[in-house]
Amino acid sequence: AARVAGLACVAVVGCWRREPGRSTRRAQIIDGKSIASQVREEVKERVHAFKQQHDVTPCLAVVLVGQRPDSQSYVRAKAKVANEVGCRIVNVDFPDSVSEAELL
Repeated sequence: AARVAGLACVAVVGCWRREPGRSTRRAQIIDGKSIASQVREEVKERVHAFKQQHDVTPCLAVVLVGQRPDSQSYVRAKAKVANEVGCRIVNVDFPDSVSEAELL
């Protein structure tokens, strides 16, 4: 992560603008952590409203085949966020040896 104007986590988003005979590139610095936090808050509010309206808790269902540490880490991160916004999490784990027929 670059340090720009005191931000620990930033991204640069650019867009091309075509003008007759030339193109220019304009960049804008965005704060990815701040945007992610805003999105999570919005999702949390929507999950709460959905629960109130339908008396149902949204669910993240994850089917994981095998024991790859990177996949397990990814699933843990997504489950953590799902839990933070109020979703239920269901994990279904299968060994590497599972057949397609068993999986389906």
